[in-house]
Amino acid sequence: MSMQPPESKNSFAFRTLGINDFDTVLAMQNRIYNWLSENSNPRFIVPREEPYLREHLQLPHSIIGLIENENHIGQAIFHAPHDFDIAELGIDTMPDFENGMRASVLQGMLIDPEYRGHGLMALVIEDWIAWCKTQNIAHLAARTEASHEASQKNFIKHGFKLIDTLIDPRDNAKICVFHRVL
Repeated sequence: MSMQPPESKNSFAFRTLGINDFDTVLAMQNRIYNWLSENSNPRFIVPREEPYLREHLQLPHSIIGLIENENHIGQAIFHAPHDFDIAELGIDTMPDFENGMRASVLQGMLIDPEYRGHGLMALVIEDWIAWCKTQNIAHLAARTEASHEASQKNFIKHGFKLIDTLIDPRDNAKICVFHRVL
């Protein structure tokens, strides 16, 4: 996935991260998780193990880094395969999804605590939508922790509908699943 930064936000850039960025991806995850724990906030994220992150740094997955002045300030994990089992991703309730259609799943988005509240999640969502349009992807799904109300409001603001709430069998996290058709 090669997403481009919107022209109106020229101080930020998106960069597709690769296996050489593993330490940066892990550090961002741990920094945010620790910050949430230290500030008695709901966890919002489930820390992923090394194999999960390494897998998502390779196709058909992608981790996109949000960069400002060469600083890694955020990241988002996407899945946009040509063929996949929607039940495996916990999105088997996606309405109007038929075999052969393409979908993209936003499986996690992290923004550095110092940059929260500046509209960066909206920037990532808008760029993701634009990228999906160029790739002929009709269905977008997003998974977010049920406790993360700000993320849920952001998806709703961008035309997503809540289609399911489930328990992720990997870590027993309560997850809200959102869906949008382009």
